[in-house]
Amino acid sequence: MSRRLAFSLVFTICFLVLVGGVSSLVPSATADDDSTVSARTTAEEGADKYIIKDFHGKIAVFENGGEAPVKITETLTSSLPQFDTKQLRQGVYAENEREVKRLLEDYCS
Repeated sequence: MSRRLAFSLVFTICFLVLVGGVSSLVPSATADDDSTVSARTTAEEGADKYIIKDFHGKIAVFENGGEAPVKITETLTSSLPQFDTKQLRQGVYAENEREVKRLLEDYCS
């Protein structure tokens, strides 16, 4: 009987270690969590020349620090996935016109 008890104890310990290891690999943040919004919405904004963000329900391009948009697209932010809408509410930063063009192609196509 003690052999069975020892085997059960070892099996239980191995199972708990396995479950603990697997659960540590699962990310704790969900896709809807605001902390997962990236695309350089705030981190490296100092050197960036442009900001792409929501402007009266449409995607617009601003010069960094500018009050008025330099370009307003016809794309409604409400037509985009929720993740993109969150990014545009915070502002997506771009270093140059080429990056602005690439981002607008992604959002507007």
